[in-house]
Amino acid sequence: MAVAQDEYDQELAHRRDAETEVGRLRLKVSAQNATIDAMAADHRKRENLAKMEKDMVENLQSLERELSKLRAEREMTLAEMEELNATKKSVNIRPWYSGTDYWYTERWPPQKPLNFRVH
Repeated sequence: MAVAQDEYDQELAHRRDAETEVGRLRLKVSAQNATIDAMAADHRKRENLAKMEKDMVENLQSLERELSKLRAEREMTLAEMEELNATKKSVNIRPWYSGTDYWYTERWPPQKPLNFRVH
């Protein structure tokens, strides 16, 4: 019976050693899983930041294009206004009073109301 007790004690010691090793390995795997989760979260964060950066660059480029269009439109409008102003100055305007047709050469604005005829 002493031999059987020795074998039992040895097996019990081996079993305890194995359980201790399994516990140590489980802890190691758990730590590795936590590290992998942290790395995956960091990777997702970098991907999200890269996507946000790409979106912001695209939005900025779109705004720059829109700004260029608005500037061109403003320049065209200013040019049209200058052209209209120049055209307005070069148009012959002939005011008349009570049927009398003559060029207006007196002080502007006139003291009497004027009717205009564009030629």
